[in-house]
Amino acid sequence: MLRSWATIDEAQGERAWYRVLAAEHPDFPQLTQGQRDKLAMKRGLQFVFQHPGLTAQRDLIKFLNFWQLDRAIVAGFAQGFWGNQPRAVALAIGGLMAGAYVAVMLLAIFGFVMTRPLDARMHWFLFLLVAFVCAAHTAVFGHERYRLPLMPLIIIYAAAGVVNWREIWRQRTRFVFWFAAGLCLLLIVSWVAELAFVEWPRIRSGLL
Repeated sequence: MLRSWATIDEAQGERAWYRVLAAEHPDFPQLTQGQRDKLAMKRGLQFVFQHPGLTAQRDLIKFLNFWQLDRAIVAGFAQGFWGNQPRAVALAIGGLMAGAYVAVMLLAIFGFVMTRPLDARMHWFLFLLVAFVCAAHTAVFGHERYRLPLMPLIIIYAAAGVVNWREIWRQRTRFVFWFAAGLCLLLIVSWVAELAFVEWPRIRSGLL
């Protein structure tokens, strides 16, 4: 399952999560929503411990989904949310949104890895904040819309990359520069793979 959020739509009938729990717990219909959520959490943790390899694979997919390109705009045009717009308009707006995100993320990586604020404690606090939110959604439901609250912080580091670009370029022979470049390359590869092997049929059917 390369689209982690699709499980809710595709696991229907007897495979739906609430039907699985209802089959295991006869009193399920009488439980409150909070009690059902606790049962679902317990069942999920049980699955994690029983299938650690599959869980790690799914977590990697959800992590990449969390940082993937924004596909909501193109999907909205394909489904007619903004009327019957020409393909050129959909491509231009979708490309602008994706291009802006790519630029921000790549600059933010260099800004984070190669620049430091005056107070290092703030630097690591922001890092831990981003890491916590990302880890939470990696564990449960990776989707690009959940990173939106983090984007102001990401943009701050992108701005640091822009402001300090000369100093960053002067350090291009250092390991830290190539480490940041490697992270950027990994992110780019994940984006290309997602578009080519997962989303391209949907994008093509919606825009061509």
